[in-house]
Amino acid sequence: MDHSSILSTISSNGIPRMQAVTIVHEILRLHEPHNSPMIGLRVSKVFPLTSEDHFWAVLEWMVGMDTDVLAIFQIDNVEDSATSPNWLMHQGYGRGCTTTSSTPWATTAISWAVTNLGYLKSLFGAARHLLGLLEIPARDCLTLCTEHEPRNQSEEESKPPY
Repeated sequence: MDHSSILSTISSNGIPRMQAVTIVHEILRLHEPHNSPMIGLRVSKVFPLTSEDHFWAVLEWMVGMDTDVLAIFQIDNVEDSATSPNWLMHQGYGRGCTTTSSTPWATTAISWAVTNLGYLKSLFGAARHLLGLLEIPARDCLTLCTEHEPRNQSEEESKPPY
């Protein structure tokens, strides 16, 4: 995948263009040492349940045929292109290895780059949030994660019943 196809994939999944460009540059910088191609890029937007001032861009891809990568990027609702991206990444190497462990990889690694420790806390919270979503039934997850249009309420409807 080249710069423009990665940017197109990220932007078409609802990531603001300014942040998408920053993410592409970071991904390509991190992928540079690999000799294998980057394939199968998937992008998702994940919102925290407690706050609407940011969301996470979750990217998944493969490097060659035996390395899986999952990266979580913090996206704040602030248009500031001068900031470095804050991310948390998991890489699983040696997919399909036949070991006795329960992991599908021979080796795994976690890395991150953050501008302050608050972002690291948020990114680990995002990882915990994503794992929690994987544990609930698919129908409940879709209901929980689907964005709904705000409902117009009259003043009487919006008052508490007491």
